[in-house]
Amino acid sequence: MTPALTRTGMLLVGVGAACVVAGALTAAWPLCALGFSQISALLVLYVLFIPHCALLRRRQLELAWWVPAPESAGGALTADRPLTLHLLLRNHSPYRLRVPQLQIMVSSAIELPERALATELPAGRECRLKVQAIPRSAGYWFFHGVSVQLCDRFGVFGVQLYYPNLLGIKVFPPLAAPRETIPFRPRTGAFHERVGMRVVRQRGLGTDLREIRDHTPGDPFKRIAWKATARMRKLMVREFESEIMTTHWLLLDISPSMRSQRAGRSKLDYGLALCASYARLALEAGDRVGLFTFDHRIYSHVAAGDGQPHLYAIIDRLMELHSIVDEDLTDLTDQELYGAVAEYLAHQEGLSVRVPGRPPRRDDPIWAHLVEGPDGQIYDATAMVEAVSALLKARRASGASWWWNRVLASHPWPAQLRLFCRLSGLEIPYRQSSTLLGKEGGMAEALARASAPRHSQLIVLVSDLEDLVEPKPALDALRLARQRHHGLVVVAPFGPAFLSAPEDAHDQRVHEIFSLRAERQRRGIRREVERLGIPVLSATPRDALQLLLRRASQYRVSRAGRAL
Repeated sequence: MTPALTRTGMLLVGVGAACVVAGALTAAWPLCALGFSQISALLVLYVLFIPHCALLRRRQLELAWWVPAPESAGGALTADRPLTLHLLLRNHSPYRLRVPQLQIMVSSAIELPERALATELPAGRECRLKVQAIPRSAGYWFFHGVSVQLCDRFGVFGVQLYYPNLLGIKVFPPLAAPRETIPFRPRTGAFHERVGMRVVRQRGLGTDLREIRDHTPGDPFKRIAWKATARMRKLMVREFESEIMTTHWLLLDISPSMRSQRAGRSKLDYGLALCASYARLALEAGDRVGLFTFDHRIYSHVAAGDGQPHLYAIIDRLMELHSIVDEDLTDLTDQELYGAVAEYLAHQEGLSVRVPGRPPRRDDPIWAHLVEGPDGQIYDATAMVEAVSALLKARRASGASWWWNRVLASHPWPAQLRLFCRLSGLEIPYRQSSTLLGKEGGMAEALARASAPRHSQLIVLVSDLEDLVEPKPALDALRLARQRHHGLVVVAPFGPAFLSAPEDAHDQRVHEIFSLRAERQRRGIRREVERLGIPVLSATPRDALQLLLRRASQYRVSRAGRAL
């Protein structure tokens, strides 16, 4: 571990060299002596700093960190709420260490207002630091490590250390608890299941008398209330009601058009929080809730269930949406994947899988065990996969769910590496384009599977309705679900509302053009959906679940008034 000059040291060396050169050119020997003495002093400081580096090589400086459970929100970390990261630095050496810079490496969704810190470590003592961090989005995020720069007493020489302490955190979406009830009521219910809290009218069926009303064509003859008919001198019928358990299906769009903004401010983050709050509301009402997430195919599925543990299962699958590593949903070639994993192993685990020297000939059989990186580097693929398999075996023992270990890839080796990226917090970029693989196929499949049961259900589709290459399959699926008497509502996050505020006139013009394009595209598909009698609720980042439920209720009342 060799010391290097800091900026202060480089400045002092430059000043000393300038004095020596200027004194030699002008024959000003005192100036030369001043320069030589300054450079000699730097050499003495270098020799004195060498023992510090030798002790640091023997692990005389320890680091530990942790994130305590917050006092609010039931002890859970929540998006957009600050958390406190505690760091402990312990100095076992007999020297006083100066730390002018301490930099924390974190996931992209974690915001650190103070990314670079500074402190001093007395000999044989420890130092505690507290850092405020804000997770901007719900999901599984990581603190990867700490880069520590140590300097001598005068700040002339320094040495860089890196502590790869992987720390994972689980950040929940904000769960709203609105007082409004879900305004949609199914026409039929599943009576073979336990009784729920939602009331449904049934002609000629049920156990509780709701009312005696005028006879209308189609009412069963056996339900005529003869005494009321004789008294009123017109046909009157009994109408009953029963309490049933309603099934809600949440369909969330996870395509690239939902991920267009930075972490915590995208339409996907809004839809994730909305689905989590809706699931909590429905489950606390005694109903059943299921989940589908889709892009050009169905990505994840949670069967309909009830109870508090089922809410946690739905939230876990929602939080996974920022850690997708499947080959067909990400923009990362195999060469880039091997290069990223090799660099991560070198920094975090201290394992080098790079093959030194010149690459072998292309016809050499050794290429069966080698791969080429994106910049021409050669890596030992067999050694890389073996190292990754050993690390995965240790991390799988922590009890990760089966779906967390499932990865789709064309070859077993990239599948192992992609799973390692997920479990290690190595972020893989999601695919950028929605036009190559349209999401209407996944939307249609999710709608078809959610509307397959014959008894009436409530289906909530959260999608921006953008980048639909051929919307006909999705519209046909909505029409079929409507014909099967399912209750449907579409929540469409409006794209321009999720953009950051323009900074200048040029950004303002681009914002206006994008708004016009998005509004034109959305207006056409919205018109087609509303023709089917399905409400489309436009949503902005400020629209909470309470407001959307109120809009849905108003739509239902206005539609009933138009029917009369």
